[in-house]
Amino acid sequence: MLDQITCDEQLARLSGLDYFPSANGRKNLLLAMREFPEAEKLRAFITSWLRHETHTPKPADLYAELPPHEQHQPLSYRCAICCDSGLDYADFLVTWHGERKTSVRLTAEQADALWERHCTAQAEADALARAGKFVEANNLRKDRCLQLGTQMIYERSVPCTCRQSGPPVQLPPGK
Repeated sequence: MLDQITCDEQLARLSGLDYFPSANGRKNLLLAMREFPEAEKLRAFITSWLRHETHTPKPADLYAELPPHEQHQPLSYRCAICCDSGLDYADFLVTWHGERKTSVRLTAEQADALWERHCTAQAEADALARAGKFVEANNLRKDRCLQLGTQMIYERSVPCTCRQSGPPVQLPPGK
């Protein structure tokens, strides 16, 4: 089984392809990548994919590359969120106010909804601008789009909740 860092590096190489998945899809790709017996075999597969394809592979494409004798039974993990790597992914909305920056953690649903809202508003504003309605287009961008140069959504790895330390467990007296 490959380590998380190697798999993250290879996943990053795929990020520019069409149909790059959301957080849940990336987790499934990482699980499939971890099944490769050697890092070099995974690198060779990703390199070959990048040379011949324009869309992101699906986990089934990765599993198909594994010889049958190397395909493992599904692994059991103590944590289904991070697959025992200790890392999860989170989306953040970052807003700059001059030199000051604020960052708000978003759920995956909030990030997807915000991005969808931004893209829809941008398309509507472009249509208005093409129709010569520039004031309406600018107002729409100001009201419903991410603010160009001052806002962005980004994803980063965060410690998984399974690695969060809680209060120490108190044993009953005499144990």
